[in-house]
Amino acid sequence: MPFLLFIFLLFGSFISAQNIRVTYEYDLVQDTLNPEEKLIKEMSLDITKDGSLFYDKSKFESDSLAESSKSLASNAPSMPIVIRPNTFLWQVHKYFSKPYALFITTSSNISYQIKDDRKMSWEILPETKTILGYQVQKAIASFGGRSWIAWFTSEIPIAEGPYKFRGLPGLIMEIEDTSNSHHFIAKAIKKGSAISPEQYPTQRFWSAQKEISWENYKNIYRQQRAHPGEEEIGRIIADEAFRSPGETKLEAIRRIKDEYKNKYMHDNNPIEIDLLNDGK
Repeated sequence: MPFLLFIFLLFGSFISAQNIRVTYEYDLVQDTLNPEEKLIKEMSLDITKDGSLFYDKSKFESDSLAESSKSLASNAPSMPIVIRPNTFLWQVHKYFSKPYALFITTSSNISYQIKDDRKMSWEILPETKTILGYQVQKAIASFGGRSWIAWFTSEIPIAEGPYKFRGLPGLIMEIEDTSNSHHFIAKAIKKGSAISPEQYPTQRFWSAQKEISWENYKNIYRQQRAHPGEEEIGRIIADEAFRSPGETKLEAIRRIKDEYKNKYMHDNNPIEIDLLNDGK
């Protein structure tokens, strides 16, 4: 019997009674050239009877505003939606009955649903400590080209955690990679406030997702970084993109290339570092 299915059956009655939201603080180094400049984000893990949804809290707030605006009378002006800087546009959906995670993201105006069925092989170690009053135990694993140290609690026997992490006999309360550049830690656990992926605001806007494999997504990701701004440059050539007053097409193309090169130069430390190379 697959391990995840075993955990689901073993703790099914517990899970079915649960509806909890775990708030994590996510500290990350986006630019290894400036490791002292860490980005700190508030992320939510919503766990319901069927699975979990992991997302950026600030994105949820802006999407809730979008949904409220769409609910107004059809002749009412739409509310402008402001996306805060450094907002994560992606989500992770996990279902207890399925052995894979769904990574939902948008790239070049295309929404992707990426099925990720890579396994996580955990080694549970004897060390313990306390987080939010729960006793947690140490575990280690390799994933996404990084080595990870996790702390889980069997007091909440749900095999879930932030991002794509799952498969331990208890909720992951903290996890960090050994380079100390990606760190999640639980800051609050609240019952009764979780939502499912289907209940997420503006969920209908994800309906045109293109389904691809993780390997295909890696190829798309690398292609975009190898040819920065390619799609936007194409729109400039076709006179379908905005140019500054007096700016020639050649000047606009150079500007776009420079902007993307600078962006990628300083966005060089994704949580799954093997997106950048051929590591598995």
